Amino acid sequence: MLGANELKAELAISEPQLRDWIREGMPTISRKPRRFDEASVHKWLLETGKLEPEPIPEQIATTRAELALLLNVNTRTVAEWLNDPDFPGHAGQPGRANGYFPVDKIRAWMAARPQYEDESSELNSALKRERLEKLRLENAETAGRLIDREAVGNWVARKAALATQALATLEPVVMGAMPADMDQRVKAQLVSDVRGIIDRMRSELARVYSDDSNDED
Repeated sequence: MLGANELKAELAISEPQLRDWIREGMPTISRKPRRFDEASVHKWLLETGKLEPEPIPEQIATTRAELALLLNVNTRTVAEWLNDPDFPGHAGQPGRANGYFPVDKIRAWMAARPQYEDESSELNSALKRERLEKLRLENAETAGRLIDREAVGNWVARKAALATQALATLEPVVMGAMPADMDQRVKAQLVSDVRGIIDRMRSELARVYSDDSNDED
């Protein structure tokens, strides 16, 4: 909670400006004495366009392995991307973590590529293999044959990993679909919302597949 003088110092505004904003609807906790909730004021300033949102810090990977981990792709895929003259990044010196891989720009580049869907073929093939494995396990169960517990556990773990990998493809698609001239406040909020949804889905998938694994015990 902030007093009037503290809020003016925090926002670098004058007394008349503060009064104007209060008349325009800036939230207050009390009028006499004037008290303000900092989070509520900050939200109001952003919503009314009186305060620019802090820019999203650019995430930079410095090695192929780090980029591959962040994008849930194989390091061989990153090596292939480096051969593309339009790829928005470059490798560093051998044995040194001084490459430049701007993650958000690379996600947008991935989404904009006509062959983007082709690059997910490895994931699609893996999904097909897991469907076949599921059928094999179900058929074995139907036939009354003993199913190896470790095989089932490994299959559940692979399912979770593939689901997480599939989720990772959503963010670059959304980022690539955003217009270049989109309002930065709207873009920052959308990026935050998409990442939050993906994180919640990952947590839910982890819980579901954990339950699947426990059901096999």
